[in-house]
Amino acid sequence: MNITEKAGSTGLVFAAFACIYFIWGSTYLAIRFAMITMPPFLMAGFRFLIAGFILFVWSLYRNKCLPDRADWKSSSISGILMVVGGNGIVVWTQQFVPSGFAAVMVATMPIWIVIMNWMSFDRNRPDNRTFVGIAIGLGGVALISGIDKNILISTDLSYSSVVLGAIMLSFASGAWSLGSLISRHSKSTLPVLYFISLQMLVGGTVLTAIGLLHGELSLFSFRAISALSIVSFVYLVTFGSIVAYAAYVWLLKVSTPSKVGTYAFFNPLVAIILGWLFANEPINMQIILGAGAILSSVLMINQSKNGTKLFKLNIKDNIKKSISTFVKIKVFALTKLLNK
Repeated sequence: MNITEKAGSTGLVFAAFACIYFIWGSTYLAIRFAMITMPPFLMAGFRFLIAGFILFVWSLYRNKCLPDRADWKSSSISGILMVVGGNGIVVWTQQFVPSGFAAVMVATMPIWIVIMNWMSFDRNRPDNRTFVGIAIGLGGVALISGIDKNILISTDLSYSSVVLGAIMLSFASGAWSLGSLISRHSKSTLPVLYFISLQMLVGGTVLTAIGLLHGELSLFSFRAISALSIVSFVYLVTFGSIVAYAAYVWLLKVSTPSKVGTYAFFNPLVAIILGWLFANEPINMQIILGAGAILSSVLMINQSKNGTKLFKLNIKDNIKKSISTFVKIKVFALTKLLNK
């Protein structure tokens, strides 16, 4: 992949991380709203087909060339792993597993990506700070998601369905991680957005085919789609796919996989804050402590020795900014709790 963006400024890197941290954190809610009146596989398939077509037309106009067979092969493998194996399975399992459980399972992705990169790709052993940071991040996600021994007890869910969900979500995390690393090490000379468009077109086509084979067409009606689902779907296409997905693949090239993977810790936190702001969902001290753990894990992985830093700041500046952010979150949350 032609990555001329490697010389990008610190501000561009910061903006890209903000996209995958906050936009992808908000897509949990958008997917939930979109699936109210749209079947899961067709919704996800149309999402990526539309986003991929937009990027493909724009890239074709800008670059004046068509991708060759090698480009299609490389993008197809990574696209199927990420779009179908990763995103598609997560969307499907959210029909029958608790959202908090899904968040914790998806948050295992940094472990997959670090181990796969260590064993099969860069072959550089991550330092101890990275492993500790991942462990702290997983703990933080478990705290904010409220995972406990009663998670499998539900009047609407059977034990077998949750076990199936756990297996499928584990596979989704592994597939997304493998696809991410293949994208990172791709030798395609296509610009990033062009490469991404091929991933989305292939992945979206497969998801749509799965939806059709699954009989979702009989459940789909344009007239039945609600305004909320339409707005959510448009948001997923534009911000979730075109903006955040492009930022993610670009970051895989200019940063290390372990640092890029920290978005999986941050996304559930964003989802919970949005639920608090827009759906009147509660925030308690357990969530505040989880937020602190997640921010600490991101800081710790950022300071690991392997690769470049997330943001080109020294340790002192990073600590000050992290503490300041954590204090602001605590004060804001406690104020809201006291006012209720």
